[in-house]
Amino acid sequence: MHAGWSRDDGRSVDQDRLSNSDNMETEEAQEDQHLADTLNGDKKVEKKQGRGKNKCKKLGRIVRDLNITPIRVKKWTDISPVAQKHIFDAIKDKFKNADQNIELDVYENEIMVHARDLWNNWRGDLNRHFVKPARNLQQAIKNYPQEIPKADWEWLVKEHFYSKEFIAKSKRNSTNRYSLKNHHRSGSKPYRQIIWDNGGNENNPPSLDTLFSITHTKGGTFVDSETSSKHAQIQKEKLLNPSLSNVELVDKCFPSTRHDHVGVCGGIKARDLRSPAISKAELIEKLAQSEQERQALQDDNEVLHEENRKVNNRMSRMEEEWAQMKKYMSANYSQHDSPGSAGTRYPDEDY
Repeated sequence: MHAGWSRDDGRSVDQDRLSNSDNMETEEAQEDQHLADTLNGDKKVEKKQGRGKNKCKKLGRIVRDLNITPIRVKKWTDISPVAQKHIFDAIKDKFKNADQNIELDVYENEIMVHARDLWNNWRGDLNRHFVKPARNLQQAIKNYPQEIPKADWEWLVKEHFYSKEFIAKSKRNSTNRYSLKNHHRSGSKPYRQIIWDNGGNENNPPSLDTLFSITHTKGGTFVDSETSSKHAQIQKEKLLNPSLSNVELVDKCFPSTRHDHVGVCGGIKARDLRSPAISKAELIEKLAQSEQERQALQDDNEVLHEENRKVNNRMSRMEEEWAQMKKYMSANYSQHDSPGSAGTRYPDEDY
């Protein structure tokens, strides 16, 4: 047991260590359930049943497992392709595709993006719960999580959380948040999750004015007059231009010089407001359907071609038979019509 140092509220950090870990697991479990709902909603992916008491492994546990996901990296892109493949292989071992005709690899991009988000959230929680409360580097190193070896934690604190780059980025983000004109009140919950919880999971995402109201009110009331005016502007533009999409509406109400951000509170991205893009799995399914339709048309064409060939053959035989009949009739008629033939009857001939 490591001796805990005192906090401002009188509690030791060691007393908070277990509760912090539980909170992080709860948040990751909720994020993981979001992925499971998304995949199962398509009726294509479902979790494998495990052995023993733990019947399904959480995706968050995989990204936190130091035997699967490396800890001594500063960002997700520093993880080598080999290591990322190892992570996805571990995920495939815990999930299966309900549609046996489509491999789980079809969902690799979506699943790995979600794994990256969980990993980033976990690292942020480590910083918030174990690094920020520390008064200095030594205390931050001493206050290491139980699930991370001390040597790995010391590397993470020294090389990442206390690096000049990370500190500068953290200060810059804090300054950007402070300079926002319309502060949101949704806490750390991402906009995608808010959209999902308010109809997005039923393919009926909230309108922009509804989303703005959800994220900028406290106790049902806007926090200041400027925020209330902005909400009124959104509603007015929506009434004047009902055909505008959420993204187009944002361009009018929240002009931004950045192309990847649409301006709502300075953080929500355009992709969060757009309708869900068609996935690779859906494209493959549509391609398979098109291939089946093409094959069916090709089979019908071959049947029609064969029937046409048979009709042509019958017509050719009929023409040959008719030609032979004409030849026979012509020869027979010529024989009966010749003078003195046995079959010719003259008027003065007695019977």
